[in-house]
Amino acid sequence: MAPEVLADLIRTLEQKFKVATEMGLVLKPRARLKAILSTRQDVFRLQFDDDPPVRVAPLQVRLKQGVTPTKSLPRRYSPDDRDFPKRHVDALVFRNPCSRWASARRIVRKKTQDHDPLAEAGVTVDTRAVNERTVVMPWPLPVLEAVIGELEGAHVFFLLDWFGGYWQLPLHPDSQAYFAVCSRRQESPWEPLTQPPTVKVW
Repeated sequence: MAPEVLADLIRTLEQKFKVATEMGLVLKPRARLKAILSTRQDVFRLQFDDDPPVRVAPLQVRLKQGVTPTKSLPRRYSPDDRDFPKRHVDALVFRNPCSRWASARRIVRKKTQDHDPLAEAGVTVDTRAVNERTVVMPWPLPVLEAVIGELEGAHVFFLLDWFGGYWQLPLHPDSQAYFAVCSRRQESPWEPLTQPPTVKVW
């Protein structure tokens, strides 16, 4: 991590720590949080980067028989929302005007923006049309009854909100085209660009 990037990161972590203190974080947990933020600086990011994906087999999506590609139109965005991809997404994509697939993105406001001046919105991609055309993959989901049983005897619960926590899965070359994203301008959709190409799961 470059020194100037690290300096910005440290300043941001200190400001986040100040927000937590102002919201009522008490002394003992405050010291522990400060220690964690100081020793784990290398795991935080202020913007998306080309970090390597997790070491698993590339995700390969299989289409249902007889389906045709889907291509969404770009949506209208406010000026602030139009600037969001410039700050976080443009560096990770390449333009592919010949793509037969494209899904629309959505900028989603977060509650933390109400009290944290540094907080930013989130970005999601509406892949419902793609999902309708793909074969369902088995995926482990928690069973509520089993989870409740594991909580027996617990007394303290909390909610943890990530600034940008995600798994970055390697994406199989055969599946990369399905995850193209509409650009701000109608003439060209986006596709993800990392080495190897990946899909982020938030």
